[in-house]
Amino acid sequence: MCLVLVMVALLAVPVLAAKDPGKGNPDKPAKNAPAGTPAPSSVKPPGAPANPQLKALKNGLVELHRLRVQTNNIFKQIASLKLKIKTAWESLRAQLKRLAPAERAAILQALRAKLAGLKSQATQVVSELKALREQRRTKWAEFKAAVQAKNVEAARTALASVISLQSQILGKAKALESIVVQIWDAVKDVKPAKAS
Repeated sequence: MCLVLVMVALLAVPVLAAKDPGKGNPDKPAKNAPAGTPAPSSVKPPGAPANPQLKALKNGLVELHRLRVQTNNIFKQIASLKLKIKTAWESLRAQLKRLAPAERAAILQALRAKLAGLKSQATQVVSELKALREQRRTKWAEFKAAVQAKNVEAARTALASVISLQSQILGKAKALESIVVQIWDAVKDVKPAKAS
């Protein structure tokens, strides 16, 4: 992320390179333009806003960072839930060992039937996440190439695609979290009867 901000800053250097004639080293004599030469049109008056395209890039990078943080937080929650599911499974197995084989088989069969649909949904979402991440990786490479080529318009377009893909990834992460929560609920809600 820092690399991208540095690249955006490099794109801004030509905009910021125009100096205010009233500032600088007072010991050096001021350079006067030859008579009859018009002032360059690229020099902006003091206090003029920076290039709006560069500002849009900066805002886009801030938005992308926000989406990535949200996505990472969801994946951390999913990892935490997976640990809880593993612990619940171990506890359930210990409880099931005390039951008669027929009763144990019935409980496991009911649980597996409940989890089968959820697992297939999770597999589908994970597959979609992988595809979106690959697309995002490609668009991010396009963005970096455009920044290095100092092509602001191409960088802006590529960054918009990256943000859109990251937003879709966030949506898929939320869907996956919902599925994992349902799996967690299904496993923890199994209460085998006490062995007689």
